Amino acid sequence: MATSNDKSIESLDNQQKLESLKRLRENVNWEIEDERQIDWLLSEAVRSKYKYEDKTEFVEFVVRTGYKDEPEVDKDGQPLLNRTTPIHIAGRHKYCFLVQKLFEIYHRFDVNYTDELGMTHFHVACQSRHCLLEMIKFLDLGQDPNCHPPPLRLAIARGHDSAIRHLLQRGADPNLADAKGLTALHIICKDYTSEITSANILFRFSGEKNQLINVNALDKFGRTPLHYALMIEWPKKNLSKRYWIETPTRIWLISMDSHLCI
Repeated sequence: MATSNDKSIESLDNQQKLESLKRLRENVNWEIEDERQIDWLLSEAVRSKYKYEDKTEFVEFVVRTGYKDEPEVDKDGQPLLNRTTPIHIAGRHKYCFLVQKLFEIYHRFDVNYTDELGMTHFHVACQSRHCLLEMIKFLDLGQDPNCHPPPLRLAIARGHDSAIRHLLQRGADPNLADAKGLTALHIICKDYTSEITSANILFRFSGEKNQLINVNALDKFGRTPLHYALMIEWPKKNLSKRYWIETPTRIWLISMDSHLCI
């Protein structure tokens, strides 16, 4: 449990960052690389343990200063895209509203930064509920809806139904698998918290385009979407006893030989 002294130190640290930002706003020369500290301040604020409201207030303060991030370029004048930004960090923490505010700072939709995990600003927009317009801007500027990891899979995993619709309209392949062999239907079936809406959208748009959904697609473990649906729903409803939950023998048979044994 945090002590009052710990909270005071945290509050002081936050205030120091704010004062540092204010000084930068007044005296900054953005042509000098050493003075481009706002990106660092934003990253620290987003990944910190401060309350979400404090993080948001901090980001909104930067927005009000009018600061806009511009990419560094190589000797040929091309943007350097391998960079982890506060948008990537906010996306990992599922700070959807914060991601939207950060896009007011990292405003270049022709510049798609990629972090060390292969996630891009476009990917983050696809999985953030408040960033439909930002996602569309990337697509309008030529972003591939079938890049990797598949944006459709990310939108489904976060339940971003509007993004699912737009990605399918813009040519996203519902059968495209990720590095683990998981398709959009795998993701829908393996997460019992997913709403049926995602499945309805997927099949409706595929039907309109006469594009079949591969319901027998195998992931790298040889599992189909049906296997995941059974492994989630059947034990949840029937394996209520503790010793069954700890040793789900029948479900393992489903996974190992691809046959339904219940």
